[in-house]
Amino acid sequence: MRGTDDGLPSRYVISIEVAAGENVASIGGKCADLATLAMANPPVSAGIAATAEAYMDMLAVDRLGKEIDLHLYIPEFARVAVDEFVSLYRQAAG
Repeated sequence: MRGTDDGLPSRYVISIEVAAGENVASIGGKCADLATLAMANPPVSAGIAATAEAYMDMLAVDRLGKEIDLHLYIPEFARVAVDEFVSLYRQAAG
């Protein structure tokens, strides 16, 4: 089940139990690995994970992403790679 009972949008959270069927780009590698582990039925705590969309939207609030950029040195060639990653993520997320 996507979402939670506390009213968070379902595009922002996903339960670990169903995350195994998700695109890795939408949930991240660590969450995908944990979901795969949970499918094997070892003792894995139930839980939820924030989606990549939640992270991207958080960065857009009050220009937080731009503020973070001001405190990080990112060479121009790396910035192009980050911009390309964001573009690819948005294409994959549909």
